[in-house]
Amino acid sequence: MKPYVSYRVPDIEEPEFTPQDLFHAVYTDKIVQDFKAGKLKQDLSPEEPSPEEQLTREQAKIKAQQTGSD
Repeated sequence: MKPYVSYRVPDIEEPEFTPQDLFHAVYTDKIVQDFKAGKLKQDLSPEEPSPEEQLTREQAKIKAQQTGSD
């Protein structure tokens, strides 16, 4: 069965979700908190990285492609 959506429902237009939007959704709050708390090293990396910040590029790609990651 397909879900029923009335033809009278108004169109919803949302802007494209860009890589920058994804970055802000995942990392921005933590970066701002670390900055305000003075928990950044000289190279601006976090002293206490979150699990997401510890992922390599390859690990993040694999995690993103896993079933249920959306």
